[in-house]
Amino acid sequence: MAADFWAKPSTEWGDKDLQKMITNSPWAHSFSVGGGPVSTDPGAPGPMSERGGGRGGGGGGGGAQGGGPPPGGGGMGSATIIARWQTALPVKQAFVRLKYGAEAGTSPDARKLLEREETTYSIVLTGPFTSLIRTGSPESVKKGIMEVSVLSAKGKDVMPSDVQLGPKDMLFTFPRTTAFTLDDKEVEFSTKLGELAVKYKFKLKDMVYNGKLEM
Repeated sequence: MAADFWAKPSTEWGDKDLQKMITNSPWAHSFSVGGGPVSTDPGAPGPMSERGGGRGGGGGGGGAQGGGPPPGGGGMGSATIIARWQTALPVKQAFVRLKYGAEAGTSPDARKLLEREETTYSIVLTGPFTSLIRTGSPESVKKGIMEVSVLSAKGKDVMPSDVQLGPKDMLFTFPRTTAFTLDDKEVEFSTKLGELAVKYKFKLKDMVYNGKLEM
């Protein structure tokens, strides 16, 4: 079997590799949601967050579960939500290449981003959230999402320290005071968007990059 593209230096990744890293890799899963049954959509492209790694897998299983059409009336048709570990080094490398292009190897800002030691786990959800989230003040919506969001492994539950809401993405920040290791085997990220329960399991053995678990 051919090795995964991330076995090569990130400078050798092609455009398709960069897109795959941020949408369908061990560090990023995508799934489809809509008024009908929810199904995994591992190859679906999605919008890119420009928050570039730091305020934030195929492999593993996951998906979303909802009780009927999303709130807000009328349903939303088919849409894609991507869950991505924004603090993982290969994801940051992909965003640096996408943002800086030919200057990725010489830009001081790119180097600063890649060399920064992350003090949090950050996950970005990208997708059309307007029709999924109940109306309310930004503060109450944020509070409600934080209360139902968690990173979990056997015997470990980590609640977010912050959630930032945007029209097309959400940034979930979790403290690294609880460390996840390969012994945990998998970590589940779960939250709830209106009536839609979003759960995704990431297999940690697949998230080893250059000999190190990257999250």
